[in-house]
Amino acid sequence: MEQLRQWVLTVSLACITTGILQQFISTKKQISGIKLVLTLYILVTALSPVVDSSWDWQMEEVSVVADAGSLDTQQEILSVSEQNLSGQLEKELLAKGIQAEVEIQLKCSESGEVEVDQLIVKTSADPDTVRSYIQALWETDVEVTCIS
Repeated sequence: MEQLRQWVLTVSLACITTGILQQFISTKKQISGIKLVLTLYILVTALSPVVDSSWDWQMEEVSVVADAGSLDTQQEILSVSEQNLSGQLEKELLAKGIQAEVEIQLKCSESGEVEVDQLIVKTSADPDTVRSYIQALWETDVEVTCIS
């Protein structure tokens, strides 16, 4: 109840201040610009409790997410990345005419860098061809395990 009383008092004072300032304006060229500024002042004053309460709510939500644990979040990100990389690599292999199932396992080092831990390709194609294509595609010497 006290907050409501404080809000009504603040809005009333903003309206009174606006009215007094409008009385001091004498030229008609300045009236439209000044009225706009004063109207915005009243709106900001009237909406300040809404903005303050929504800001507090957002901050509480962020703190809850931060408390959820960085390890779980890191594992989830790695899992999604593994699925996306596997799907992209399967599409690239299919574009080259190689039907394959790809399984990628990523690991995160202590420094925060993500590396490929395991790359398994299940295919009936020539393993050397698959290895060389993947290494050329990723421009790195990643170890590829091919299973027929």
